[in-house]
Amino acid sequence: MSLNLVDDVFPPLSLCMLTGHIKVLHMRISGIGYDRKNQTTNEEELTECVKDQQNLLCNLINEVIELPMLVQFTVTAINVALGLVAMLFVAKDIFSILYYVFYLFGILMQTFPTCYFGSNFEFMFDELLQAIYSSNWLMQSPKYKKHMILFMQRALKKRPAYAGGILRIHLDTFFSTCKAAYSVFAMVWQLKN
Repeated sequence: MSLNLVDDVFPPLSLCMLTGHIKVLHMRISGIGYDRKNQTTNEEELTECVKDQQNLLCNLINEVIELPMLVQFTVTAINVALGLVAMLFVAKDIFSILYYVFYLFGILMQTFPTCYFGSNFEFMFDELLQAIYSSNWLMQSPKYKKHMILFMQRALKKRPAYAGGILRIHLDTFFSTCKAAYSVFAMVWQLKN
């Protein structure tokens, strides 16, 4: 039961919370310079935003979810393939077929939220670059502009979450898992024939 909790709840929840933090950071950055504060206060605010961006880039969550998600993707592909095989070769009546259809849907929906929030997490990180341009940076000091360049360079680097350091936690990976399940199913189908 605890493994299911780690697989099913923690990864999407943590990625969703990180995305929310990125949205708040986006709002903070884009509002710098418009509230008539002095330039020193704006520099300090941007410095705090750079520190927050650096903290969001840490791999703490990735270290916690990478191994369970690698196992989750692998087991999902195998379970979907075996479920398809059982549905086509074992199920004889409509209730058995319906059982396997809902089973396969449930198995796939275990990984979909994590992949969705992983995609959303990457998208919001890409939007941070737009946030710095939305700030009132033209009227700021040279020190502010140097921090802005540092922030922009850090925002350009992609920071996806990975499963096992191999698979990117993204909607593309969800569809790749579905394709892998179909490939295993096709292989079993060929062996049967």
